[in-house]
Amino acid sequence: MAVYQCEDELDRLLLQLRTSLHRFESLNEQQQNDRFSEALLLFERAKVAEINYQHEIEGLKVQTKQTHLSRLREKQEKLNELKENLEQLRTIVEKNEMSNFEKIKTSGNLTNTEKLIAWGDDIQDKTQVRFNYIPRVHIFAGCYKPNPKPHYNV
Repeated sequence: MAVYQCEDELDRLLLQLRTSLHRFESLNEQQQNDRFSEALLLFERAKVAEINYQHEIEGLKVQTKQTHLSRLREKQEKLNELKENLEQLRTIVEKNEMSNFEKIKTSGNLTNTEKLIAWGDDIQDKTQVRFNYIPRVHIFAGCYKPNPKPHYNV
């Protein structure tokens, strides 16, 4: 893929992502969930397009490489801004999910299906908390250095 095609793809995805995040708060909960899922997908595609653009830049001559690297930095800044916006919107979506979960939990007239859904959501939330804990355990474990030479008594 040519460098200009990669740049155009990245520009198009950044524009779609920005449009997707526009006026997010004015939507109802279901529309927010749908829009957030769409934005996550667009963000991942934009990251892939960014990597493709970087790889195409690596093969260019020095003169044109500098121009494209400065363009890439601008696009990376835009992508980081959109990532921050996406993280803020994630909290809104999570609050919506928690309020729905609490409504289901507190209402006394639950069908078996609703009980199973609420129970599954609760388990999934607890599992996600544990998954978020794993990188910290891994980092902590990386600090541990066992004795490189085992000492054996013969």
